[in-house]
Amino acid sequence: MTYFTNIFRQLRSLFDARHEPESLRPLAEIYWRALLSVAALCVVGILAYGVSEFVSVLDQLSSGGAAMSNPPTVLDRNQLESTLRAFDARTTISNPLPSAGVVDPSR
Repeated sequence: MTYFTNIFRQLRSLFDARHEPESLRPLAEIYWRALLSVAALCVVGILAYGVSEFVSVLDQLSSGGAAMSNPPTVLDRNQLESTLRAFDARTTISNPLPSAGVVDPSR
């Protein structure tokens, strides 16, 4: 317990004398190491999350659970034809054919 008290006492004395260059260097070093530690923890966390997602996808692929539980739906030919006709009707409405001749804008 006295070890941590001593560390905090030293940090407080360094922070109180932060305007002196001798005290600023250890503070900067502590700050830099804290930044590096946070960045390393972020990288490790991101890698762990990525690996866990990758492993879960591999498990789903190997078990075939998602693929086998939902069989593919059979296309209904009548519904497909009506959908294609609707798309054709939209195309003719939105893109009308140009008139017989091109109008000269200068006249």
